[in-house]
Amino acid sequence: MGSLDITACKGDLIHLELNTTNFFGRLLLYGPSGALLATVQNNTSLSITYTTTNSGVFTVLVSSFFAGDTGTYGLTANGLSYELRFCTPVISGVNLTIEGVGGTSNAVFVIYSTTNVTTPFASGHRP
Repeated sequence: MGSLDITACKGDLIHLELNTTNFFGRLLLYGPSGALLATVQNNTSLSITYTTTNSGVFTVLVSSFFAGDTGTYGLTANGLSYELRFCTPVISGVNLTIEGVGGTSNAVFVIYSTTNVTTPFASGHRP
């Protein structure tokens, strides 16, 4: 019946609620690698709560539990969307790792910094 792609970072909470009219629903959540992460089905009110273990594009599928059933449905999610997202930076020793998901493939970004990361951005970039 329908699908939705969403971007999420490692550790994000995905909360989905499906309410159907005139049919029993099925709600599936797939991870970035295509693995099935969660399934709920055979009711008119269904929900999935899942904490991500990796970052990427997740896919939500909505369908009827019984083949051929039709009706209307409402799917709600906790503020999730399919857009460019920057995940929380990770500092390990002298290394900084910045991860992002979604957005345009092979896009170029510029990160502004100083050799002293405790220096505020504005003070390091005055004319």
